[in-house]
Amino acid sequence: MPHLTEKQVLDLTRDLPAVSTIALQLVSLIDNPNTTRDQVAHLVAQDEYLFAQCFKHANSAAISSLRELKTIQEILDILGFSYIKKAALFVSAKSIIADPTVWFDSVFIAVAAEYLAKRSGLSVVDSDQIYMAGLFQNYGAFVLKATYPKIYAKVTQVKDFKIRMQSEQEEFAWTYPSLSAFLLKAYGLPEKVLKILESQDQVYTNRSQKENIYIEIGRVFCEFEKQKLDFELVCQRLELDDIRDLVINSGIAIAKIDVEDFKKIRNNVAEFTASNN
Repeated sequence: MPHLTEKQVLDLTRDLPAVSTIALQLVSLIDNPNTTRDQVAHLVAQDEYLFAQCFKHANSAAISSLRELKTIQEILDILGFSYIKKAALFVSAKSIIADPTVWFDSVFIAVAAEYLAKRSGLSVVDSDQIYMAGLFQNYGAFVLKATYPKIYAKVTQVKDFKIRMQSEQEEFAWTYPSLSAFLLKAYGLPEKVLKILESQDQVYTNRSQKENIYIEIGRVFCEFEKQKLDFELVCQRLELDDIRDLVINSGIAIAKIDVEDFKKIRNNVAEFTASNN
């Protein structure tokens, strides 16, 4: 039973891809209200992969369908800093979560959580933090799956989230969200995002934060999506599962989430994934 120390965890990830430091610098730069367009453009240009993917990501978006965007300045002018920040995070997270199944979960959860956060009136800043936490929370899952595939496959057969977190803690001395928070701390993710990750495994307790609720709802919706449930069945499951209380606590009334919301989440996921294939 691999009870992992902090040193062992760091050793496990030594040969895995690292988060783009340029992307994380970009996040900090964009969060500064005094940042100029030229400063952002200069930083993006320093990372060739990020530079190329930002163009691909932006040109695939619906808003760029009227004309092709040719310079990073054009992308900034039309899409804004927030979009570039999101594209950079998307590219960076994809580079370190090198497993198609885990990556799909990451994208779906992040997009759904952000959508629901905005839907319930959270600020752009809060919604961005939820998106970032949702996107990176599965990094720990990827590391455990890549390193201990047989053990982790057994653990993930547990569908109840609370029991799964207990199982991971017993097997590894970590849960995948807590492992994500520990590993990503070295890359300078915003403190608030790290706190969300650290408490994600406590979402069904009184030790969780409100942001954890949106990510957990996104995770449940992702499971529904993978099971190919139609929306009527989704609504029925929401009424029966523990997630019902989370939905209510988040300020999103179940009656206000309709089939159009779910379609929007699916479309947003499709746009994000298509732009990087």
